[in-house]
Amino acid sequence: MKRKMNNRSKAAVALMLAALLSVGGASAFLTDAGSTDNEFTVGKVDFNIYEEAWDGELPDGSVVATPADALGINQAKHLSAGQVIPKNPALKNNSVNDAYVRIRVKVPAAEVVTVDTRGNMRNGGTARLTPLFSFVSNPGTGMRLTSDSPRVEPATPGNATPGNASPGNADRPGATAYYIYEYMYTGGGDTEIPLPAGHDIPPLFDDVTFANVADGQLEGAVEIVTVDFRAIQSAGFSGAAEAWQAYDRQTPSWRTSWRRGG
Repeated sequence: MKRKMNNRSKAAVALMLAALLSVGGASAFLTDAGSTDNEFTVGKVDFNIYEEAWDGELPDGSVVATPADALGINQAKHLSAGQVIPKNPALKNNSVNDAYVRIRVKVPAAEVVTVDTRGNMRNGGTARLTPLFSFVSNPGTGMRLTSDSPRVEPATPGNATPGNASPGNADRPGATAYYIYEYMYTGGGDTEIPLPAGHDIPPLFDDVTFANVADGQLEGAVEIVTVDFRAIQSAGFSGAAEAWQAYDRQTPSWRTSWRRGG
């Protein structure tokens, strides 16, 4: 005969079951955990300026085998009036960050008498301050002059070509001033914009032409056409002007140092 369990008996059984379930530790809970790692890679602004026609250097810094007499560096050792010398500065862009880029060309100038293609004296045979080398910018480089006219700086003991004349040193001929041409990257437009990472700048020009100087001038002078560049990341700046202000504060030597001459 079955016996009915009263309420007091049911309560006792429930307590016994609860005690059995709790033996051996606390109750199990549904849990979860996780993490995430974020990788940050520091970028870089890195360019290589090279001139294959001048000295055989390639974009990666290696040198290609070239007949010696074909290189501008050798042709420039014995200049004659009006001579054209191979010189083609270009920029290899190894950067992983977009950057503002400028290229400068520093051309020596002197008080000289020049002649035209027929041999006639210009300016009535009067010496005038004349850039000793000229060049024609290549189209399609994305570079544009920052000013319609070059900046002219006097030659001083601090920036004159070693061994050449500076004002007050007339025993050797040489540059008495420099014409400074500065280019900015516009991508073909009118406004300076960042150069995209990995985008190269092709040769700014292909050669330079020595001025058609009348005989007997500048004999023994050693002149240097200098090409250099500067670059700064574009991120973090409202525009090019702010970026170059920051560059000048960080690298004031830009105004007086020249990275490459030839």
